[in-house]
Amino acid sequence: MTTIAVKKAIAKKQNQRKIKKTSNKNRKAHSDDSNDDEKEPSDSSEENSDEPAKKRQTRSKKPQKKAKTKKANDPNVIKFKQAKQEAEAFTVAQLKEELSANDQPKTGKKDELVARVADGHAFGKIPRCPKCFLGKPRYDVATDKYKCPGGFEDDNFVRCSWTSKGLTSVQRETWKKLELK
Repeated sequence: MTTIAVKKAIAKKQNQRKIKKTSNKNRKAHSDDSNDDEKEPSDSSEENSDEPAKKRQTRSKKPQKKAKTKKANDPNVIKFKQAKQEAEAFTVAQLKEELSANDQPKTGKKDELVARVADGHAFGKIPRCPKCFLGKPRYDVATDKYKCPGGFEDDNFVRCSWTSKGLTSVQRETWKKLELK
């Protein structure tokens, strides 16, 4: 075999190994580059074998979306943090008592109870679903909206498909604060 044929065979094996490690998208990108193997290779085999790899690397990198983050100076965030500090002084029994007085779920760990009470102190209580009147809308972080899971009617669970149009579309009711004993 000639040196050019040997270099071409080595480059082809290296490319095949890289293909096995890549995803289907990279395989498609490589299939576009595999036609380059039919062309005459240049004098240096390093340039020839590295070039398709560089192309795949640049194609596989996609710009990542930045996560929506609340700013620390947002008045709603400040209001919630202050309410959370106040609610952390409560015992679990006091937290559950305040949640039951406001018709809110009473299950979960203390951190979850504190978050619910702080949310209620800062913004008011979440009303029942306006569509089914059974469930309590829950905030979905992924969609940034409230969704109703549904609720029990007699012995049957009824699913609900209601989704808020935005955070402000849920009209909060006034929160009944209980005094710390």
